[in-house]
Amino acid sequence: DRQTHRQRDRQTHRQRDRETDKQTDTDRETDRQRERQTDRQDRQTNRQRDRQKDRQTNRQTNRQRDRQR
Repeated sequence: DRQTHRQRDRQTHRQRDRETDKQTDTDRETDRQRERQTDRQDRQTNRQRDRQKDRQTNRQTNRQRDRQR
């Protein structure tokens, strides 16, 4: 009886471990997706900032050119 009990315990543990593993995998995937999302947003923000900077620089350059004429 004790033997079967032990086996059952072991199986239960194994099952639980498997579940935990699955959960961990899911968590990892979620984290990865979140990182990807954040990266994408950062990139977009940077691009927009760069564009604005470019525009400003262009405006200044144009003004200077106009002055020199």
